[in-house]
Amino acid sequence: MKKFLSLTLIFFFGTTLNSNAQDLYNYYDIYKTNDDAGNFQNKSSSSEINSIKFIENQQNFNKPNITKYPINNKQKSTFSKKSKTVGNYLGIDFINTSLRYKQISHGSIEPDLIEISDYTLPRHKNSFGVKYFYAINYNRFFLAPEIFFEYNNIKKNYDGFNAGTEQYNERINENYGYKFMKIHRIYGSKINFGYDLTPNFSPFLFAGLSKIYYSNLASVYTLSRFESRYDVINATGKDPFVVMHKSKNVPFFGFGSKIKISDHFSINAEYLIYNNFIAKTNGFKNKDFKSDDSYRADYVNFYNKLRIIKLGLLYNF
Repeated sequence: MKKFLSLTLIFFFGTTLNSNAQDLYNYYDIYKTNDDAGNFQNKSSSSEINSIKFIENQQNFNKPNITKYPINNKQKSTFSKKSKTVGNYLGIDFINTSLRYKQISHGSIEPDLIEISDYTLPRHKNSFGVKYFYAINYNRFFLAPEIFFEYNNIKKNYDGFNAGTEQYNERINENYGYKFMKIHRIYGSKINFGYDLTPNFSPFLFAGLSKIYYSNLASVYTLSRFESRYDVINATGKDPFVVMHKSKNVPFFGFGSKIKISDHFSINAEYLIYNNFIAKTNGFKNKDFKSDDSYRADYVNFYNKLRIIKLGLLYNF
């Protein structure tokens, strides 16, 4: 009897398990019917389909994600931080200074008479300078305050008036001394405003103020009383041709460009235009040595035109 019951239970559970397995196997097929072409169509509801897709997505989520084209973290946009004009810049400039001037004589015989010569021929001199600036960049526009130093060392002899008579010819040193204008050095500061047109090319404008150290010599004497410079020295104990040493603040403006050649180095070119400025000469007066009231006190100034071209190398750090 026990054996019969045991065999009956085994048969019953076996049949039940087989039926459940078959139901699971046909789970996706019970809602399918044949269409006219003999293909199966799924008539399950959208909620059931979404449940199935959710299960599949969960399974795919656990699989390792292999990207076909892996992203290179080192790739950067065209205008990266290194491509912009930003940060500290230290540079050295090779400069060409151009100087010319004209003589302005006040006084002379008539009180209101002012004599102005033609400009001298220009003199050019090559030298060097150094500079430092810090650039702030916003959307490729940059603002860069700068300080600089130039050793100009340019000296231009006077070649203005040329009287036909040898006695009154201002180019004869025995009569009128050695006239010249010399610019020794320049300290300056300026503001650069520019735009990074491309990752390698940046034009800019600037304006600033310089302190120019100069010396000059210009005699105010004629030969109406004294035969030569040495007669003046013997009669007064003063040399009318003593050199004047002074400095003057002069504004300027200009334009330039910067070309990037590596991550840290660039070359730059600039053109500086100085406002024409008056340089005082020695302060000796004719009235100190003449008793004739018809001769007024003279003084002479030089009206200077200064232009500078720079070509330099910059280091960005």
